[in-house]
Amino acid sequence: MLNRYFDTDLPFLRFCWNVLVFSAVSLFPVLLFYVVLSPGLGAMLITNEAAFVRFARQVLTNGVTVVFAVDYAGFFALALFQRQRGSKRPHYLFLDVLARALLFVLLHVLIYVLSADLFASFGGDPRVALQVVGPTLERAFLFENMSGVYLYSTLPGAFIVYLTVLHQNSGSAAVNPNTWFKSVTAIGLCAAVVVLVTTMSVGLNHSLGEP
Repeated sequence: MLNRYFDTDLPFLRFCWNVLVFSAVSLFPVLLFYVVLSPGLGAMLITNEAAFVRFARQVLTNGVTVVFAVDYAGFFALALFQRQRGSKRPHYLFLDVLARALLFVLLHVLIYVLSADLFASFGGDPRVALQVVGPTLERAFLFENMSGVYLYSTLPGAFIVYLTVLHQNSGSAAVNPNTWFKSVTAIGLCAAVVVLVTTMSVGLNHSLGEP
């Protein structure tokens, strides 16, 4: 199934489109859940047009961009991994967890700085934007802000990638007695991504200081 939609032999734009659709399907249910859980947010978005525009802009410029980029990197790397014989799964999984966490944090740094320059966010000060990244991502795992929405929206793609790698060369998942163990392992790797993002954010916060 993955080879049909996320194969490096696909035309570039088709591959990007498939990743974009997957990213949107991953993002918007989590986003809706966040809106429902946030007191007054849904009502404000319905009644306040300016607030809705700002919210939509943040989702499109930050959320879709981050989730798409992380998913794209994950599916592209998986396609390359599946073509290489003798590749070691533990090494690949470790590098994937590290790359996802690092990419997630770096994209937030880039987008926050660009938002300060282009949209005058954070008072139009790029340094303030940098100082906000750490505290924001540090709380993302608690699902307290929009970055938490984006972080958890990257996990469906991560789970699929990890499960695919763990099942590679192990036969049909339907008859494999280790299916449940591999599913739990994939979930654990997703949790490792969240922990690593949080750890990196704490380090970033300490190095740059609070705004």
